[in-house]
Amino acid sequence: MSASAPDRGLAEYRRHLVEARERASAAYDKAVMTLSGGALVVSFAFIKDVLGLGPDRIAAASILLFAAWASLVTSLGAILLSMLTSQKALRRAISQVDEDSTARPGGGFAMFTGCLNWVACGGFLLGVALLACFAQQNLKG
Repeated sequence: MSASAPDRGLAEYRRHLVEARERASAAYDKAVMTLSGGALVVSFAFIKDVLGLGPDRIAAASILLFAAWASLVTSLGAILLSMLTSQKALRRAISQVDEDSTARPGGGFAMFTGCLNWVACGGFLLGVALLACFAQQNLKG
């Protein structure tokens, strides 16, 4: 027995939503990597070109700079790990479909991927905020 027209339309709409989710996920990963990496590069340029700092001169509030770098590197690490756990989750979901399993699709890998994406976002936002505070401390006066 074939599916009715509304069922086919719903299945097509669902397929569209899955494809849109995949594109959005890939775009998110790329954006976080680009923004976090770019913020690191901008911070190096700021120190060298704007502040004119070198190894012989220490910036004011340098703890903010180191915390910002740690946050941005954490963001990059989290997004890279989320790409790996996402692949594991997809492989697990495929196995679950093959086994006709009713368990959570992707298992723990899917949940861990979501957590890593939030860590990546938080690390980026915190890193940028700390860089802004560092810049403000070094440009005032």
